Amino acid sequence: MRHGRFRLAKQTGSSAHFAVVALTATPAPVDDFSVEASPAAIRGWREPVRLGVEEGLKIVSSLGQRPPMHIAITEFIGVPTDTSDQDAKIAALLATLSAFVDQDRMPTIYFSKEDDAWVLRWSNDSGFQ
Repeated sequence: MRHGRFRLAKQTGSSAHFAVVALTATPAPVDDFSVEASPAAIRGWREPVRLGVEEGLKIVSSLGQRPPMHIAITEFIGVPTDTSDQDAKIAALLATLSAFVDQDRMPTIYFSKEDDAWVLRWSNDSGFQ
């Protein structure tokens, strides 16, 4: 069993961005996803979290073979005023990566005001581009 967690807490100008995602990853017959976190906590962010997990698994798969995984979201913290769908998705993506990627190979993130989106920045020696 692998564990991943990511806490997004950034101030970008006048906007705040906040989300916390924790998960476990266990081998499974096929990739799948479940939410064990409180339904009251995850509210309307279930779909962005699922999309973030899927994107994270695709990135991990690009490194080579990995077994199919069941990803269980064990914790989600969001604040209606400071947690957008994009915030929930990037926190889930990075929590997924943290379960599989060494900390020193993890990307940094920044918010592109021009694109109105989170951008992953990989170091040249991370193995990702």
